[in-house]
Amino acid sequence: MPPVKPVSKGRMAIRPLHRLSPALIFFSLLFTLPASRLWARGLDINVSVIKLVEVVPGVEINVGKAIAERIIIRNTGDETRKYAISFHKPSQIEVKWNSRRYEEIPDVGWLRTPYKEIIVAANSEKDIFVYLKIPRDKKNYGKRFCAVMAVSEVPDDSKPSQIVLAVYPLFEIATLRVAAKAGLSGED
Repeated sequence: MPPVKPVSKGRMAIRPLHRLSPALIFFSLLFTLPASRLWARGLDINVSVIKLVEVVPGVEINVGKAIAERIIIRNTGDETRKYAISFHKPSQIEVKWNSRRYEEIPDVGWLRTPYKEIIVAANSEKDIFVYLKIPRDKKNYGKRFCAVMAVSEVPDDSKPSQIVLAVYPLFEIATLRVAAKAGLSGED
């Protein structure tokens, strides 16, 4: 007699673990181990929406200083990862945004970072420095622009199939309303 008696629950009997089929155990592990590796990876960023108000066209600003908060990428996984950083119009990457209040940024080149890729060690974080410079032109005053920063994991070429993690913080930018406040009498 087995040391543990099967317990009957209606038509289905719950078998003791030692009586399970080796094939069932193998397939269970086959599907759960890759999932556990996936959950061991992680990407986080400390901001989801970055709101900038009274931005003066023609003046370059450090976004982190302007919002009085560091912009941080966190690698919560157990391996060092490389992340790509790029800027986009929301419609380019199908990110939802408030189109009634903001128009898409005319040129994503107004936003920049000193690096296109950044390496973050396992279970650590790094600051991202983002700069914004809207051209000094009368038409850029009193506007509300929206842009997206894409931070995505760079695939590891040594691994055959991968799921790539990404985050998309939104930039909501409102420029100064009156050109006279910035000392702009005409176009430069």
